[in-house]
Amino acid sequence: MKPFTISLCMIVKDEEKYLEKCLNSVHHMVDEIIIVDTGSSDSTLDIAERYKAKIFHFNWIDDFSVARNYSIAQATSDYILIMDADEYLEKDVNIFDDLKSSKDFYINRIKNYTENGVPSYHEAIRLFKNNIGLSYYGRIHEHLDLEGKNYSHAFSNILINHIGYKNEVLTEKNKTQRNIELLLNEVAENPSGYSYFNLAKQYMFMGELDKALHYFKESYYLSKNQYYLSDLLYHMVETLYKLKRYEDGIKVVTEAIGLFPLKTDLFFIKAKIFEELGFLEEAESLFKKCLSLGEVEHTSTREGVGSYLAHYYLSEVYQKQGKKLEAVEALFFALREKKNFPAALYSYIELLTTVNIPSEEIKRYLSAIYPITNQEEYSLLIKILYQLRHPLLIEYLEMYHNSNDQFLLAIAKQMNKQYREAYQIWNQLEAIKSEQIDDVIMLSLLLEDVTLLNKFRSSINVSDKERKILV
Repeated sequence: MKPFTISLCMIVKDEEKYLEKCLNSVHHMVDEIIIVDTGSSDSTLDIAERYKAKIFHFNWIDDFSVARNYSIAQATSDYILIMDADEYLEKDVNIFDDLKSSKDFYINRIKNYTENGVPSYHEAIRLFKNNIGLSYYGRIHEHLDLEGKNYSHAFSNILINHIGYKNEVLTEKNKTQRNIELLLNEVAENPSGYSYFNLAKQYMFMGELDKALHYFKESYYLSKNQYYLSDLLYHMVETLYKLKRYEDGIKVVTEAIGLFPLKTDLFFIKAKIFEELGFLEEAESLFKKCLSLGEVEHTSTREGVGSYLAHYYLSEVYQKQGKKLEAVEALFFALREKKNFPAALYSYIELLTTVNIPSEEIKRYLSAIYPITNQEEYSLLIKILYQLRHPLLIEYLEMYHNSNDQFLLAIAKQMNKQYREAYQIWNQLEAIKSEQIDDVIMLSLLLEDVTLLNKFRSSINVSDKERKILV
């Protein structure tokens, strides 16, 4: 028998693409599912009904906190779990392991997947007791009102995955425009440090850096004792970095480190500024400091600043210093920390090739640091070998009996100096891609043969005079 009952409370609108994954990850652990729909016109509610959700219709009034409070008012369980449709839990998690301590609320770690492949983390209260007076405030980025209240709490072991910051999701749901309108209204009605902070982050995301910096400064004046201050200072420095205002960035980050000497993210962004300025010894020292501090827990952070990203950027510094062996070693450590790290894998193979390590030796190194265990890993390696035009491409294609992609096979044969075989494959193709034009031109030069240039004339777009010069 469960020690407590749990109500999952959600606000949705047109979430057919994401809701199934969310509910499938959590439905077996909750006693009821409360769905507050603000006007779906797709199959969202059909999906909710399959999971026996209690569905309530709510007229949207541009205020997330009102809709959120309406959802928890419908809950009948001991605890309330808050999730959005573009979130999901990992497999094999058990919420009841947290609830053994019977705290009033639990702080969950949220993993935000981003377009650049490097997740960020923040923390939020997502699991709390019902009927103890907790309610939400704020039009957007709504938070529970804890002011002046003495509730017991603990950190949850349940990680919530969030894909809502990916470009695909933002575009589909028109989140950017909606968010900026709500945030501007929130600032007009409640000009707090927190509302300025969220508005600044939105402008930063949109690439409007001057506006972002302005509102980060406005937020700072009102937020000197707030829990989000370290993240505010990080984002302010990051904005200055992107604006190439490096001197100002160093000044702010140095003061921030004085306030938060254990926040790895601050040392990381300071290291990047010093690297950009060419102060390589200082950058090297700071990236090593990041590694000694390690990853940050129980606060907002970017994944990898105390592990694989620090190793990767340290390798960049080493390369600029001419320390190629140290750079290779740093990339090895980066891949050991995060195997599927495309930039590190690319640089690792490229650097080994640059220092004249034989292909067979590189293959042996790869088998140690990058053993292929699934299709995703294989595809990433093939993609990188293709981008590098590396001789090992043909070996990995043949090793895994993957010769169906004629473009890949043509380039692989060409890089392996099997020019006639490459020519025959190219000649069988009807068209080529823009990134393959240089390969065709190079092969034509090597074979002193204009046949391929003539065949792909419309793609290559060279004049008769240029064609004669080429061959």
